[in-house]
Formats: sequence, C-alpha cells, structure tokens
Amino acid sequence: MKNFTYKNPTKIIFGKGALKEIGKEIKPYAKKVLFTYGKSSIKQNGIYEKIIDSLDANDIEYIEYSGIQSNPLLSHARKGAEIAKKYNVDAILAVGGGSVIDESKAISIGAVSENDIWEFILREVKVEKALPIFTVLTIPATGSEMNCGLVLTNEETYDKFGWGDEHLYPVTSILDPELTLTVSKEQTAYTSTDIIAHSVEAYFTRENDFTPFLDGYVENLVKSVIASNEVLLKDSKNLDARSNLMWTATMAWNGLNHCGAGKFYLNNHQMEHPISAIYGIAHGAGLAILMPAWMRYFKIQKKERLSKFFKAIFNEEDVDNGIKMFEDFLEKIGAPTSFKKAGIDEPDIEELTKLAMKGGEHRGTNLSKKDVKSIYELAV
Repeated sequence: MKNFTYKNPTKIIFGKGALKEIGKEIKPYAKKVLFTYGKSSIKQNGIYEKIIDSLDANDIEYIEYSGIQSNPLLSHARKGAEIAKKYNVDAILAVGGGSVIDESKAISIGAVSENDIWEFILREVKVEKALPIFTVLTIPATGSEMNCGLVLTNEETYDKFGWGDEHLYPVTSILDPELTLTVSKEQTAYTSTDIIAHSVEAYFTRENDFTPFLDGYVENLVKSVIASNEVLLKDSKNLDARSNLMWTATMAWNGLNHCGAGKFYLNNHQMEHPISAIYGIAHGAGLAILMPAWMRYFKIQKKERLSKFFKAIFNEEDVDNGIKMFEDFLEKIGAPTSFKKAGIDEPDIEELTKLAMKGGEHRGTNLSKKDVKSIYELAV
C-alpha cells in the first residue's frame, strides 16, 4: 500500500428519526442559516415542516434559497452567495441530494469572499475560509455529505468541473433513511450507478495492484448496491434496503475506498461531466452510458482487474460475459447503457471529447484524446 493521511471531520447522525437532531447540531455554530434546497419535493413529503420545527425549537433564524437543480449551475450558486452575504448568515443548511449539497458548498465559500466562485474551482484562488455547512441527505449518491468535494457547471461554457477543499467538509450530516422512502425507481437507478462509479474508479486505475483490503472493500460496496436494489425492485419502501443503500453511498466516496491506493484517475466521471452539462441528463445516467463502454475499451489492457472484479461480483471470470452481466444489471434497475437508450441519438462526439479533455490530468483523467473519443463512440 502507498502512504496516505486520512482525516474526515464530518459528524454523521444516522438512523430512523435522526432528522429531528438538525437544529440542535446547528445551534452551537449559528443563529441564522441559509436554508438551501431543490424544488418542492421536501414540502410535499413533510421534510420541510420537520426542518422548520427543529430550527424554531432551537431559536435558529433561516433564509430560504430554493431552486437548486440536478447538475447545479454556477449562476445559481453566485446568487446564493450574494443572498448569504446580504442577510449575514452564519452557516448553510443544505437539504437534498448531492446537487444541493455541492452548490451549498460553493455558496459557503462565495459568501465570505470577494472572489468569484469560479476562480476557486479553476484553482486560481485558494480558500481561506468558508461558512460552516450542515446537511440533511434526502437522495444518497454522491457522498458529498461526508467529503470536501463539489461539482458545478458553468452554463456559459458547458464546463462541469469537480473540485474540493478541506474547508468544505460538512460539520454534521443527518442520514435518516426514512427520508429516502419516496425516492423514485428512476432516481434510485441513477444514484446506484453513481455509487458504483465512485467505488470502482480507483479500483481500475490506481498504480498499486496489491491492496487486498481495498479490493474487498470496493467489491463489497458494489455487492451492497446490487443487493439493496434486488430488494427495492420488489419493495421500494423497504427501510432496511434504503438504509443500506444510504450508508453505502456515503462510504463509497468519503475517501476510504482509495486510502493506500496511490495515484488514481476518475476517467468515467471526467467523461460524464460534459454529457450531463450539454444534454441535461442525470449524472448517474451518464455514468451508466459510459462504464460498460469504458470496460469494453480496456478489456484487454485491464483484463486481470476486470476478471477479478466480475469474479467477485457475479462469479464470472470471463470479461466479455462480466461486462454483459454488469450491463444487464444496469438495465434491470432502469439505467440507460448507451446514448441511444438515454434518448441521445446523435451525440456530438467532437464537442464531448473537447470538453472532457479540458483541464487534463489535474481534472482527473489520464486518457488521451483518442481514448476519450473511442469510448464515446463505443457508447453510442
């Protein structure tokens, strides 16, 4: 294993009924929060009212900022930062999935800086401080509730970049699996795909191959996603399966699955970002399109690792058969496995390739332009 330092300061409160703790957790840090969320779903399913009750019970003022969309936009984050400044809030309370939490992290740095948010994401400016962030997770997928990263789209340029800083770890994240009982089948498919992608990126691209602990960790994360979905396809409100999927999502991208792995790359994520930036599909849907194509492209070069993976997941050592079984699973849960199946009949391969190559290796890919273009073509 390679040397590593691991530090994760986020406090997790997990379990049925945990939502009521959010006001008590915020109280030592803030008298006024910017309460961020997506659209109207938290008002329809009762989460909003419970949040307000907890804030009121702890004498915490709140300024609402809603409308955060899937694949969050730079322009909306900028507006949020200005509102946070205007009302002089002490912290951010993000209620939603990864998109809400990611944009809230961007707001938290913009709210206490004269620099533009995009300057931080382009690494032109270093973060000196950020507002404390608290999260209530409603759609488990990205792991943003227990990491310091975010992904934001600049809609003027179609640049969708991931970035992180240690100031952006949430202080406390509430993981109440009851809040996920209304997540749709479609959204469950996309979030499950994202969890798998987070799990396997380092597994397939890292520089150190002898890491049996990490191998088992990653393989069990994927098996956990599959097992949870097998139950949820029959009973979408099964609390045990929802609980298991929620914790798997957090553990898949809080840094543990690549401790000791050395250098690795986020090839599928880097190639997906332009897809959702241009075509507006869910991030998980874009990953479902790409992962089987990436596996086919590298089936000879990565034969040993792919065979090991499929043996652990499906008890299948043949790589071609393993890829087909993986593809079948994605389709079974409702994720598209090609551009065409996602309703994108004629993707602009040249534009996608250009955007995917932007930023190069420091944005998470070691693929050549030829590699990227070929994988997109395999995914059509």
